[in-house]
Amino acid sequence: MHWRSEANFRQLFPGVRTDTRSVLADYGRIICTTSGAQTAYHLVLHLAERYGSRQLALTSAMKVRRKQVSEQYRDEIEQLYSD
Repeated sequence: MHWRSEANFRQLFPGVRTDTRSVLADYGRIICTTSGAQTAYHLVLHLAERYGSRQLALTSAMKVRRKQVSEQYRDEIEQLYSD
């Protein structure tokens, strides 16, 4: 759910827990994004780490070489480039 829709969603479904404070919400079997199209990139990195490894996620992020990298990976990617 997009973060701008959270208030409306809560009115329609008051019993459903929502959290739009981060770009990804991982509830185990359900993983969803909470923002626009850019979060698809974050979702791919998250899935690469969850079902592959942290190194796979970092390698994928470096290969894409996007200017806006998930904050979760930014520090580690900068360390890899600085070595």
